[in-house]
Amino acid sequence: MYKGLILAAAFAGTMLVGCVTMTEKIEPSLLTEATADQNAQIDKLGKDAIVKREDRVAAEKAVNIAEAMIAVSKEQIRTYEQVGKLYAAQNNLYTVEGSKDKIDAVAKSIDANNKKTAQEKANNDYLNIWCDQLVCEKELRELELASIFAQVDLIKATAAHDFQVKRQEKKPIDVSAYQKNADEIAKKIVTKQSDLKKAVEKTARAKDARDKTGYGA
Repeated sequence: MYKGLILAAAFAGTMLVGCVTMTEKIEPSLLTEATADQNAQIDKLGKDAIVKREDRVAAEKAVNIAEAMIAVSKEQIRTYEQVGKLYAAQNNLYTVEGSKDKIDAVAKSIDANNKKTAQEKANNDYLNIWCDQLVCEKELRELELASIFAQVDLIKATAAHDFQVKRQEKKPIDVSAYQKNADEIAKKIVTKQSDLKKAVEKTARAKDARDKTGYGA
């Protein structure tokens, strides 16, 4: 696949993530003397960007699924709470009637419903924390995609700079600006990786807390 098409396809996806590099666009006319090695690197990075974009899309879908699961869980909690109100009203009725057998029966129903409510609340807590983890993963995929484009820009800037110096242009492209941009994104990736590690640990603790309630058993 022609490298321009590869990069264009990946760029179309990265425009959605808000992490596109902010350095100036390099005119194609300045890249006519890029070396074979530079062109090969750009080709490879373009293909990497397509794969990384697919990873980002998958991560975004995972977040959407988790958010939908949270919404279902919230409605389940509301349902249990409404059932709890029904049982409370029935308990009051049976108390007024003085029907011990019915009072005992509804008491068991109340206990069972309270347990389900507590379990679902623990599940909801877990889902929210898990969703935070997935958001962190999505943001990492976005940064990784942005890093690829920053690397492409750096290679292009280097080639363009050499082209301009060769022609003794007064103000050749400042390659250091592109290097700085690539370095800053790389630092953000390291920070986000650390955040993700903490998020994974937090999710594991929330899952343990949920499982201890007997959820799903």
